[in-house]
This record gives sequence, C-alpha cells and structure tokens, in this order.
Amino acid sequence: MAKLYPFLSYYGSKWRAAKRYPTPTQSLIVEPFAGGAGYACNYPDRKVILCERDPRLAAIWKFLIASSKDDILALPLLGLDASAADLPALPEGGRELIRSWLQGGSRNAKNTFSSMARSNLERNPNTPSFWGAACRDRIAQQVDHIKHWEVLEGDYTGCPNVQASWFIDPPYDNAAGRVYRYHALNYAALGSWCMGRPGQVIVCENEGATWLPFEPVYQTANNWNAKKTKRSVEVMWYRPADAV
Repeated sequence: MAKLYPFLSYYGSKWRAAKRYPTPTQSLIVEPFAGGAGYACNYPDRKVILCERDPRLAAIWKFLIASSKDDILALPLLGLDASAADLPALPEGGRELIRSWLQGGSRNAKNTFSSMARSNLERNPNTPSFWGAACRDRIAQQVDHIKHWEVLEGDYTGCPNVQASWFIDPPYDNAAGRVYRYHALNYAALGSWCMGRPGQVIVCENEGATWLPFEPVYQTANNWNAKKTKRSVEVMWYRPADAV
C-alpha cells in the first residue's frame, strides 16, 4: 500500500504535508509527538514507533493497533444530533476514535458533531471526513496495515534511542503551539535531544523559532484561530543519517 489515509482527525497532523519533508531513509520511523501520525501513515511499509504524551491519543493508537477489521466495523455510528457520551460501553480508545472525527481536525475532542460536520454530512452522508459509515469503513480497510506499529505512552524522552528516521513535530514555540493540551516544553532541552538522535532527523517548527537552526520548507494558511487567518511559513531542521 502506497500510503494510509488518516486514522484519526487531529489538529496539526502533517498527513498532506508529509511529501514536503524528506523521505525516510531508515527501516524504522519514530514519531516522538505522534498526534495523528501523519508522516508515518505515508510510509506504512516501515516499522513505526509512536510516542504520545496525551493519554487520549495514546489510547486511540493502542486500540487501532490491537483491533481487527471487524472490531472497527462494530463501532457504532452516531446520529447528527446525538452525543458520544450516550454511546454504549466501548473500549476507551474506540470511543476516543469516534470523538476525534466529530469536529474535524480539533485539538480537543468533543462529544457532538460540529455545525460544519453536520452540514457536510447532510450534504454528503458518504464523506469520510467525519464519523460515519464511509469513515469507519475506510479505517477498517486499513487497520491490518499497522499491526507492526508500536505506541508508547509518555513524553518524548521515553522514546528508545535507536537508529531511525525521526520525525519530530512538537507543539510549536508560538501561540499556535500553546493550544495543545500538553504544550509546555523546555525547547533548549528538546533541541539538544533532537540533535542527539541517531539516524535521520527531521524536526518541524514555524517561522520565528530559534531553538534549532531551522530553514524554510513551505508556506501554508495559518488558521489556528478563526479570527486570524494569514500565511504561515513552516520550517525544518534536518540532518541526514550519513551526517552523524
């Protein structure tokens, strides 16, 4: 399979942008700030280790890795005016998976569809962009492709110090990064840690960050705040594996 579509809808995931970053050169990919694992989803043939501090996101990945196609298809659908809080008993990760698809790229999962999601589903019930039969079926068709993945719950310092393609996408050191639930970081310590990883290292940030010698990668729309939409420059610190 060339790539996998997103397994969860999460703010800041780089599934679409992954092609703008260097292709992994190692057989193992490590994402210390996993989130939606957008980079790893583009290279499902590689071995993958995800590290995630947010227990909610870690539970989703644990559930997905352990689930069969039938397990995913058994997850309930949700009426447009219903609440995930009223669903029958489900594994924690299963409920959180559903909640991640109710808003559309939200950093904080809600129990009900957003007005945008309801509008989209009313126009096209078969869209996979929000929780529904199409979204559930797409995840079910993909889930067997991540059985070799591993998820570790905890912060980035708990990642094994192994030769890998490291895709490091932390909460940015700016206002957009501070909207995450777990955003407090010592960026000087993080920079030193990144430079010490063995193998290929890709570190993501936004223009203005100084904790590593970042270089521009691409420009995109920055709409983290609906009242402030402007162009945003994504930057990267990169060290190929043979540069160590």
